[in-house]
Amino acid sequence: MNNLEHLLISICLQAVIGSLTGNWWAGAAVCAALWIGREQAQAEYRWIYQFGNGKRENLHWWNAFDPSVWNFHNAFWNLALPIAWVIGAAIFFKLR
Repeated sequence: MNNLEHLLISICLQAVIGSLTGNWWAGAAVCAALWIGREQAQAEYRWIYQFGNGKRENLHWWNAFDPSVWNFHNAFWNLALPIAWVIGAAIFFKLR
């Protein structure tokens, strides 16, 4: 996925959920949970590859939070930007 695909997916998903339910915060929560889960899983796979000898049984729950398996691209483009956008949209539609 390129940098803006996560953002586009978030906008579309939140628009559908917000339009159908009238609750833009629910759309924001779904999007945030989606990207947090996805990026945590990818961080786990990176940790397994880099430090776990390729074995999932070497992974502990806290290893996905190891800063050495994260980088700017993962943290900003794939996680922070889409979540910030959906929170901003939820605030906008709440105040409107």
